[in-house]
Amino acid sequence: MKYRKIYYTAFIALLLLTCVGCKKFLNVTPQNALSGNNYWKTKNDVQNFMNGIYLQYRNCTMQNQALFTASGDFRCSRIWDLVSKSGSGNVYVNDVESNDMVSAVTHNDGNVRNIMDWTGFYQAIASCNILLKEIDNVPSGALTTQQLAAYKAEAVFMRSLCYFTIVRLFGDVPYNVTAYDTSALPRTDQTVVFNNCLADLKTALPNLPWTYTNISDIASRANKGAAIALMMNMNMWNANFDPANKLKYWNATDSLGGMLMDENGGAYGLLPIADFKTIFAGHSRESLFEIEQNANNQDVFYNYGQFANYVLGYKLNSQYQFVSTPPAIATPKSSMYIDQKVLNSIYPSGNGDQRASLWIANANDKTGNFAFIKFSNMVYGTTQNGVSFSASTDAHVIFRLAGAILLRAEACNDLGKTGDALTYLNMTEGRAGLPPYSSNSQTDLDNEIFVERTRELMGEGSIYYDLVRTKKILDPGYCNAMPSSDYANGGWTWPIANSALTNNPNMVLNTFWNVSY
Repeated sequence: MKYRKIYYTAFIALLLLTCVGCKKFLNVTPQNALSGNNYWKTKNDVQNFMNGIYLQYRNCTMQNQALFTASGDFRCSRIWDLVSKSGSGNVYVNDVESNDMVSAVTHNDGNVRNIMDWTGFYQAIASCNILLKEIDNVPSGALTTQQLAAYKAEAVFMRSLCYFTIVRLFGDVPYNVTAYDTSALPRTDQTVVFNNCLADLKTALPNLPWTYTNISDIASRANKGAAIALMMNMNMWNANFDPANKLKYWNATDSLGGMLMDENGGAYGLLPIADFKTIFAGHSRESLFEIEQNANNQDVFYNYGQFANYVLGYKLNSQYQFVSTPPAIATPKSSMYIDQKVLNSIYPSGNGDQRASLWIANANDKTGNFAFIKFSNMVYGTTQNGVSFSASTDAHVIFRLAGAILLRAEACNDLGKTGDALTYLNMTEGRAGLPPYSSNSQTDLDNEIFVERTRELMGEGSIYYDLVRTKKILDPGYCNAMPSSDYANGGWTWPIANSALTNNPNMVLNTFWNVSY
């Protein structure tokens, strides 16, 4: 699915008309163009509206903020060090690594502040609700029964994905599944939100395909694998925050993992580790859901929102070879590196893990020549005023098969099914060249599965959320730990913008963070 700016401009404008915040909380005003008079006539209308929803989510996550990098990779991280602690655009990293969100906001850094505003996500949620209501007004014959069900399932997936993103950021959030609702909604318990989404996704799942024949739709459009991965992640999150029902969530994760791995009919598979560039180039068999960009069309992500921006300043040339003198580019140095001791703890030398050699160059270089090559699909060109540049073309992969397999391993270990856990753990470790892991200790397996998720998913925006849901955020052996009292009082959440209080007497912010924005 290609996000062509010009093609979708009209539809995004149409969507925004329905989703603007006005006199009421998250006010959604019905527009004639969307209520059936001039729109919702053809399959093309529905498809274009659905495309607009995907683009809304893309804009919420990959434009004008560092959502996945700041909240998922750098927060409380002890992995990454800055070359310069005062580098322009990177100062916020110091703050989020130490969980000092007050300073992060006070520094007036849009990379952090823009994440506080959940309005864009609620605009996307409102659009999903509108589609689910208005699609039934499409004239008979414009859509087959199967197409009608599939579009509804796509909207349910995207609505659930929006809730997944904001719950992991903010905790409890307002929950709305009614089109054109103007109610001043309070925040709903996060586990209730996820359980509602899980029920919706269970109903929608049979109406999604495993994959698509059009390669541009593979992994960038809702599918069974993406929905299953989303459900697995929601279950594992709820297992922590609803511990009385943890067995139910662990069993559901294991069952869903079995469906994903055993019933996909060859739609998905782990690629050889040497083909990692193929995974992140987009539309691969390993990717379950991703957000794409197209540098050739100048349709690219916000720099600080993509991991490559921090760790590929020492650029590759057009043949993907390192050069002693980097090409003339705006930022010729990496702004981050991994300390050698930390690197050795994640990728110990001599154990056969090919990811260390495939993904990391100039290890421990603290002058800007370090490179994390995992995201190294690049395009090269020259601006109109003659300046050479290089830009990442990698998709941002939200869910992929390797991550889902490791979630299943974790759930099985939690259930005491250590043999199954070992089998699934060794699928990703074996793919990377590691010898089979053999310990049957639940404690040892728990640690190894977590470390393997860190090794495998580094830079993909998920490590912090693993720390939170496993409570390893409290253990200084894994991260820049936070006190248990801070965790219990919401110190793991992201601050919410004051704009959420506008015309909503039922709203409360994340009071742990005494910030004003």
